[in-house]
Amino acid sequence: MAGTNRTVLYNVTRVPGGGWPNGIVCDTITKRIYWVDAKSDSIHTMEYDGKDQKEIIRNERHLGHPFSVEIFENYVYWTDWRTNAILR
Repeated sequence: MAGTNRTVLYNVTRVPGGGWPNGIVCDTITKRIYWVDAKSDSIHTMEYDGKDQKEIIRNERHLGHPFSVEIFENYVYWTDWRTNAILR
């Protein structure tokens, strides 16, 4: 927890137009990490080791400015600053 021996799994500046990861959550069942990037208005996922990075959604009507993210069962939930809503 002190930051020694840390490992960069994925540099979010590699996301086109990205670089503001606002929320992150680990899905312990599928062993994937999910995060929202408020600069590129997108949601992403990757495996625990940083492999298989995928963009889930970007610039959709219901994804204005994501702030936080959560996983429950087969759904991704996020809060949005522009719409003041919780979405799935």
